Formats: sequence, C-alpha cells, structure tokens
Amino acid sequence: MDRWWSESMTTKHFRTITADGQGLWSVGDTTAGFWLEADTGTEPLVPWWPNSTGTRS
Repeated sequence: MDRWWSESMTTKHFRTITADGQGLWSVGDTTAGFWLEADTGTEPLVPWWPNSTGTRS
C-alpha cells in the first residue's frame, strides 16, 4: 500500500466524495487508486438495482 487516507483526509481532498477512506496500491509498474466504504450496519440499505417489476424496491 503506497498511501492510505482516513475519512477526514479523504473528505478534505475530495469534497464531493463521502468514503471511509482512500488508498493507492501498487504492484510493479501498475498503481490503482480505490475508495473504501465499510458497512458496519449503521445505515439502512437501499438497493440500486431494479427488482423484477423494473423499479427499485
């Protein structure tokens, strides 16, 4: 892991993104950035996919 930013650092640098953290991971010459959102069960789940009727449930 090349870099790990906490939620507060991520929010400071990326004001429109509300993630629990942001990191950079490198293997050889390839580097990938990623966002982390950890689900601790404190927020209700809202499905983003449509149900069998084509609407969100």
